[in-house]
Amino acid sequence: MFDVKAYIASLGNPEEIVRLDLSGRGITHLDEDTFEHLTQLKWLFLMGNQLTSLPPKIFENLTQLEALSLGWNQLTNLPPKLFENLTQLEVLSLGGNKLTNLPPKLFENLTQLTELSLMRNQLSSSPSSLPPNLLENLTRLEMLSLGGNQLTSSPYSCHPNLFENLTQLKWLFLDGNQLTSLPLVNENCLIGGREAIEQRMKDKEEHWRKWKYVNATLESLPPCPSNYAHLPVFTETFLGEVGGVDWVRGLEEFEELKGME
Repeated sequence: MFDVKAYIASLGNPEEIVRLDLSGRGITHLDEDTFEHLTQLKWLFLMGNQLTSLPPKIFENLTQLEALSLGWNQLTNLPPKLFENLTQLEVLSLGGNKLTNLPPKLFENLTQLTELSLMRNQLSSSPSSLPPNLLENLTRLEMLSLGGNQLTSSPYSCHPNLFENLTQLKWLFLDGNQLTSLPLVNENCLIGGREAIEQRMKDKEEHWRKWKYVNATLESLPPCPSNYAHLPVFTETFLGEVGGVDWVRGLEEFEELKGME
């Protein structure tokens, strides 16, 4: 069994560690004090392990963290205050887990967040799964993925305020659900269609080079009224067969990519 604490100790002074990659290590459990001395950590990768739960205060001291990947584990629930101290976090990946319900204030303090992946979980359109105020403080969010869940009606229809404060949202992914209607998001969100995707990729080629986009298939959705024409509905596939490895590891270049905005 991989000894996380021993590995961290082998890296030297914990207060000088800024990047920690623990992805694909077969980790099944983490103690609450595992990361307590990593006070300067900016990037933490825990993707592709076998975690089913996380201690409530495991990230308490990671106040400088900017990117966190918890994707592709087996998480079924998250403590309500798990991210409470991560006020500098900009990228959060929770995709590829087994999450069914999210605490209403889970993202309350993540006011710097720009990218959030909740793809390929078991989230539904019920208020207990996606609470109405879940995203209300994410005013800087630019990318949100809810693809590959169990949404059977639009989150907008169920919760009129769910996307209300996402005024900076540019990318919204809803593919792989069973939507019968579409959410209304801010008018600056990316216009759907291959041409728009290609133009956006030209504009931010380096920033998005870890993504691969495919044109959306809309046959299963009803015709959209004209005021919904701006809605971005895409099919997304991450590079890599294990779902997002290349994208998440690409966050190692996060500082450089931010400069390309």
